[in-house]
Amino acid sequence: MLIRNAVFSISETRRGNGVTFMEIGIFIGLLKNIELLLIVIILYQLNSYLGLKFGKIHPILKGSVIGLIGMFLMTFPYVFQDGLVFDARSILIASVALFFSTPTLLISSTIMIVFRYFMGGVGMVTGIFVITNTTLIGFLWRRYFLNSKAFPFWLNIYFYGLLVHAAMLLTMYTLPVPLAQNVVSILGIPILLLYPVVTMTICILLLIQKKYDESFELINDAQQMYSSLFNNQHTVMMVIDPKDGKIVDANPAAVNFYGWTKDELLEKKISEINTLSSDQIKTEMEKTKKLKKTSFMFKHRKANGKIIEVEIFSGPITIGKRQLLYSIVVDISARVLAEAEMKRNMDLFRTVVENVPVPIFIHQNGRFAFMNPAALTFFGASVDDDLINTPFTRFVPTQDVEEITQNMDRIYIDKAEIPLHQRQFIRMDGKTVFAEVGAIPLNYDGVDSAMVFARDLTMQLEMQEKQMQWEMQIQQKQRLESIGILAGGVAHEINNPINGIMNYAQLIVENEHADSKIENYGKSIIRESNRISDIVRSLLQFSRFEKNAHSYSSVYDIIDNTLSLIKVIFVKDHIELKVSLKENLPDMKCRSQQIQQVFMNLMTNARDALNEKYPGYHENKIIEVDVRQMFHDERRWIYLSVKDYGMGMSDVVKDRIFEPFYSTKPKDKGTGLGLSISFGIVTDHHGTIEIDSIEGEYSVFTVVLPVDNGWHLT
Repeated sequence: MLIRNAVFSISETRRGNGVTFMEIGIFIGLLKNIELLLIVIILYQLNSYLGLKFGKIHPILKGSVIGLIGMFLMTFPYVFQDGLVFDARSILIASVALFFSTPTLLISSTIMIVFRYFMGGVGMVTGIFVITNTTLIGFLWRRYFLNSKAFPFWLNIYFYGLLVHAAMLLTMYTLPVPLAQNVVSILGIPILLLYPVVTMTICILLLIQKKYDESFELINDAQQMYSSLFNNQHTVMMVIDPKDGKIVDANPAAVNFYGWTKDELLEKKISEINTLSSDQIKTEMEKTKKLKKTSFMFKHRKANGKIIEVEIFSGPITIGKRQLLYSIVVDISARVLAEAEMKRNMDLFRTVVENVPVPIFIHQNGRFAFMNPAALTFFGASVDDDLINTPFTRFVPTQDVEEITQNMDRIYIDKAEIPLHQRQFIRMDGKTVFAEVGAIPLNYDGVDSAMVFARDLTMQLEMQEKQMQWEMQIQQKQRLESIGILAGGVAHEINNPINGIMNYAQLIVENEHADSKIENYGKSIIRESNRISDIVRSLLQFSRFEKNAHSYSSVYDIIDNTLSLIKVIFVKDHIELKVSLKENLPDMKCRSQQIQQVFMNLMTNARDALNEKYPGYHENKIIEVDVRQMFHDERRWIYLSVKDYGMGMSDVVKDRIFEPFYSTKPKDKGTGLGLSISFGIVTDHHGTIEIDSIEGEYSVFTVVLPVDNGWHLT
């Protein structure tokens, strides 16, 4: 209508109907205000009414509504000539392009294009081009120039409106040239003067409306968020007026928690719920503020009269122009009881730990955090400060630091316990001490820690060392006693080969031409010489002092080496020896000389028992040796049995047989240490000695040894 009437007035002036230029300007201005007001009202109400009152509208619906507005504008156009019309659709599309979404813009433009197509006429294509160009220019301007800081916003929009409508005038040249020139000459100046200004005005109004909508939306979101947080939480929340302590608001959780209705709560002051007076509450709050805490701990009274422990987290909040306190109330009754119980337990723990004679200490992050008096003594410290915050690894040998660190990680990270094991430590005075230690994870003062228990083994190990030295001396003495017993037999065994060598050598001299006999004599000489060598070697091996080394040893060698030393004496005593060695016996990890000593002792005791019962020859004067492998407890075991048919033992003797210095032999024939030492050797090898005996009939000593006793080879 604006353009139609403006051009109509211009046309009338050119026809010379007497209308003045001033009258035309006033007429255009009046009509402009009316049409502008229509567009502003429509767009304003669209954005405000649809966007705010009903919430966010889908872009398709928005685009459809704006498209209908465009159709309405195109329904009342200025008709330049039949089929060529002008309206304010370009202003509408230009405004929509800047402040509505792209889908909304495209949908509304498409609707207007379709409508213009059905309107037809000579200007149909031109009209479609105007809609298309305005849409494209608006899209690009919003994307690249709308937020430019080069010009003020109003000037930016004015240039934008000028560009849009200059492009619209250029689009007129899609018409026949004479018609296009006529349109531009008549409508060009009014369009370029009015349309950019109208576009700028509408866009500024839309911007103002947009900012208002955003502010309204933020306020609405904040209100909804407050309502959701306040009313939909299970946590007790209240709003309190700090001036008089009156409860301004309370959520449903507070109603359920205290037992009063909401109206009853809102009539109360916080001092009516708190067991303290108003002055006491203020005093406690001042103390908390000085300590820079954000919470208060009080006792509150419920509607049923029950007193509960609560912790209140409170902070300022502004509602309207009122400064209020937003408070969250947490029931800590269970926590208070738990803390009291924990304190009692900690007091009991400290009482027990500090009085127990076992060293106990706690380390955090590898540093001492607590130790009892026994631990202070163990490390050679006088007071706690000597050790507190000192690195734990300072008190262990350098070679153990890596293993200690790994154990700490297992406790701190994996929450694993460290089983009892022997560990070396270094006291503050540099002295080395030994202890059996174990550790468990725990939380100490809120920090992941490790509690270590230690049992001082220093004196025990020193005593064991002395005992071992004493036993080694006894074992050495026992070996010397055995060598003395066997000396006569060994001498006899050596003399016979020597006599044989001499006799055979004499025969070789006398019969040096008898080849076959010389060969036989030579073989005999070699055999007897080897025999001497074996005897001497076994004797030297048995008499040699053995250190604490252990290795895999052949059971066959242990038996053969021992029998080679004693079998001559057994023959002399008319003792029949029956030996049963099972095939494929495995090598055994042991101290071979000690096991040989045990076997020698059992054989010697069996010989003495037989000689006591049968001084001379007897058919039952027999010693049976049996060696076999057995499987039990998922391990391999060697069973070495020595059985004699001698005097046997009573139950009383069996109960005391392994006691040191206990012996049934005359004092000139034994010390009473043989079986005691043998028992210690077998026990040290993780084995046992089993006894089966009937007095007057027989005795069986069975040594049970593990094939692999868990020692590391040295």
